[in-house]
Amino acid sequence: MSFGSYTTPSRWVVLDDSDARLQYTGRWSDIDGQPFDDIGNFGPTYRGRMHATTAADATVSLRFNGTAVSLQGFADAMGAPSFIERVKWECILDGTAEEGINTNTGLVPLNNYVLCFYRDLSPGEHTFSVRITSSGQRFYVDRVSYGASTSTTPETVQVDYTDPELQYSDVSWERFAGYRVLQTDQPQSSVSLDFTGTAVVWYGSAPEPSLSASSATYQIDNQDPVPFNIRGNLETPELFQKYFETADLESGSHKLTVKYEGTIGAMPLSLSYLEISGATGTGITGNSSSPVATPTAIVEGETGTPVGPIVGGVVGGIAFLTILGLFVWYLVRRHRTASRNHTPGIVASSRKSVSSVSSDDSEKYLK
Repeated sequence: MSFGSYTTPSRWVVLDDSDARLQYTGRWSDIDGQPFDDIGNFGPTYRGRMHATTAADATVSLRFNGTAVSLQGFADAMGAPSFIERVKWECILDGTAEEGINTNTGLVPLNNYVLCFYRDLSPGEHTFSVRITSSGQRFYVDRVSYGASTSTTPETVQVDYTDPELQYSDVSWERFAGYRVLQTDQPQSSVSLDFTGTAVVWYGSAPEPSLSASSATYQIDNQDPVPFNIRGNLETPELFQKYFETADLESGSHKLTVKYEGTIGAMPLSLSYLEISGATGTGITGNSSSPVATPTAIVEGETGTPVGPIVGGVVGGIAFLTILGLFVWYLVRRHRTASRNHTPGIVASSRKSVSSVSSDDSEKYLK
C-alpha cells in the first residue's frame, strides 16, 4: 500500500453507517448528522445520520469483495491545550493494524474526512475494521465505500468523473487544477451515461466561488429535461455538493443526459462523482457509444481516484500550511515554557500511518 503510483477503481459501493453489513461492537450512538453538514467545505453528511462513540475498544467492521476500501466521518478539531486529547484509532485490514493519525484535521473540523483508506488490494474477500484506542473523545462513522464490486443485489454505486463510460460531448470539459472535478461553461455542452438503477444523485464542486450563478438541465431517457440551478457568489470553494437528485425510476436500464444552460464565465457545470441507487453489478450498462471528445484531464491518464472519499486540493493545501505553522509555533512555545519550568517538553511522534490520509498524501491522490 505505497503512496506512490497506484490505481483505484472508478466505481464504488457506498454503505451508509446504518447498513446491516457494518458490524459494531461496544457502545455506539446513532446521531443526527445534519448539524455537521456545513462544517468544512467537503459536503453534507451522507443520508443525514452518523454513528459515534467515545468508548475505547469500540469497533466497526465489514467483510467485502473488492480492491479498495475507505471510511469517512466527521473529524473534530484537535483538543486544546494538549495534542494528546485527540481521538485515536486503528485501521485494520485482514488482521493487520495501522494507527490512524488525524494529522489533516489540526485546528479545522471537517465533515466527510477520510479516516481510513486502502487501495491496490488483491481481488477477492477482505475484512476491514476500525478500533478506537482512546476514550473520552468522540469518533464518528458516516459511510464505508469499497471498490470493484460486481454484486448481484441492488446497491448504491458511486461513479467517479473519470469513469470511461461517461460520454462527454466535447473538449470544453476541463479539470480545475488541484481539484477532483471536470467542468464546462460552454453553453449546450453535455455529458451522458447509460446506467442500470432506480435513481441518480449528481455531485459537483465549485473551486471558483466568486462566479455568478448559472443553470443546467438533466434528462432521463426521453423524458422532458428538468432544470436545476448552479449556485454562485459563494463565500468559499465548495466541494462534493449535491446538484440534483432524480425522482425514483423503474428498475432497469436508463440514460442520463446533463446539459449546461448557463453562459460563458458564469459558474460552470461540474461533475465530481454521481451515485446510482438500486444498481446491480457495477451500475453501468456498458452500452455507451464512443465519446465525441475525451476531456484532456482523462487523456493525460488520471487514475480513478474515489472523488467522494478524498479531500484536499488547494483548500486542503492552504489549511495544511496554516496548521503546520500553528503546530510549529505551538511546539516552540511549549518548548520554551518547558525549559523555563524545567519540565519535559512534548516529543513529536515519528510513527508512520499508512491507512490514514494525511495532507501530504491527499495531494498525491489529487494528481
